[in-house]
Amino acid sequence: MPVKLTHVDYSPMHNEVELEVGDEDKLVQNVAYLLLGNHLHVQQILAKKKTSNHQVIIAQLT
Repeated sequence: MPVKLTHVDYSPMHNEVELEVGDEDKLVQNVAYLLLGNHLHVQQILAKKKTSNHQVIIAQLT
């Protein structure tokens, strides 16, 4: 995992979690895959919607 969460105790004031990036290249790659995957998913949805709308219009014309 490219990210490590470390619990830090500042009692009695508060507790927090620090985020430590161990492998920055791997983290960037995972974020890119996530963003690209979402983009492709939206593109597929829009393509299906466009195709289904055309099919409805063609069906109405025939």
